[in-house]
Amino acid sequence: PAIFLAPLLSIYGSLLKSRTRQTCLSSLEKMIKYLPSRELCTLMTSGTTLVRFSEFISYLLMQNHDMRIIIVALTLARNVMEKVPDIFCERFLRDGVIAAAEAAVKRPTSSASRPTSASSLLSAALAPTAFPRRGLSPARAAVESARQQSEKVVSEALALLQIFHANTKSDVKVLSTGMCELPSSISAHGGSIERHDSKILLTLQNVAENLRLLAS
Repeated sequence: PAIFLAPLLSIYGSLLKSRTRQTCLSSLEKMIKYLPSRELCTLMTSGTTLVRFSEFISYLLMQNHDMRIIIVALTLARNVMEKVPDIFCERFLRDGVIAAAEAAVKRPTSSASRPTSASSLLSAALAPTAFPRRGLSPARAAVESARQQSEKVVSEALALLQIFHANTKSDVKVLSTGMCELPSSISAHGGSIERHDSKILLTLQNVAENLRLLAS
């Protein structure tokens, strides 16, 4: 199944239908979940797979219009961190995945439980949920589903951050706000972040600036 990783990462952006995209993400999630740690490590360290996967997760975490995508992205990140944290800790920090997880935890739950757009309500209404919908109006059912989704996002984000901090105690300084400070190995002089060969969507310089603002 590992041979399907690259094709799944490549075709996702070209898919137009939401249901087809969900199928693609579901297949990717199952593949990562059942792939042995040693095989996953070999796969991720071959070529540019590690960079592509990390940037793919970063891209998914920017899709705030669909909480289901955020949940899958955080679940994928947690699964790979549980299996091979040594190769993903710095990469996820570099590509803004950790910053996105921290933002998800700090997002106000009151606003998260009330979708503010028609697309958010539709996403919540179509998403599978364990909440009993019998006797609920469609609007109320959508709100309850959105609440459950926001709780799942926080749960997955906390699990990811716990693994991250457990494996980066010597490299990452935790600030008083609970946010993490970029390690010196990837911080640059004069406040400018070295991007190296990464083509991330969320630049490290913006991440560092946001961390400094939150810590101040």
